Amino acid sequence: MAGAQVFVAELFENRIQSLVAAETEPSGMAPIQVPSINSQYVVLAGIETDHGYTMLPPRLIEAYDPCGCVIYQLPATGIAGQILDAGDGLPIEGAVITIVPTENGEITEDVAKLSGARVVTDIEGNFTAPYLDSGDWAVIIYKEGYLPKTCPLFAGQDQLTSLAAVSLEAAAATGDFQGRLLDPLGRATSGYIVVNTAAGQPIGHRV
Repeated sequence: MAGAQVFVAELFENRIQSLVAAETEPSGMAPIQVPSINSQYVVLAGIETDHGYTMLPPRLIEAYDPCGCVIYQLPATGIAGQILDAGDGLPIEGAVITIVPTENGEITEDVAKLSGARVVTDIEGNFTAPYLDSGDWAVIIYKEGYLPKTCPLFAGQDQLTSLAAVSLEAAAATGDFQGRLLDPLGRATSGYIVVNTAAGQPIGHRV
């Protein structure tokens, strides 16, 4: 596959020390020269998809391997779903979907498991994230004006796993406002506190 981004990161105690990158040629190869022959490296590859970007599962190599070659076979596993407005049930276009691996219910920080995807929902609120490994994932959903939501999901081997339709709640409006407070006879008044009726909390100064 031409045009994929390939990253080679040097590892020390499971932490990235340096990073070099290249783009695959028409042959699908991306020649990269590493600086040390006594280090362990992790190879990452990223692919542009129809609605976003997928980071393929990493591959560990030793620099002293005479071949030093990593061959990726694109996984057939993927995650799909639809995002809706909880108020009117309409699809939400442009929601950002970030998919990251989890371990024991927590987002993993293990470099050796660094992979995932970031895609955007289409006009029907649908998204598809291809080329993922099977296993446990967290689907993190964000759209400006809505409360973010995280959904756990297990993706089955070599299949497109569908996330049940997810509804996002609208976030409370924020910002500055100006106005006059009048009594029932239309006269200016004071001594009251402006309250957010949705949350029941004061949102401004006494007027």
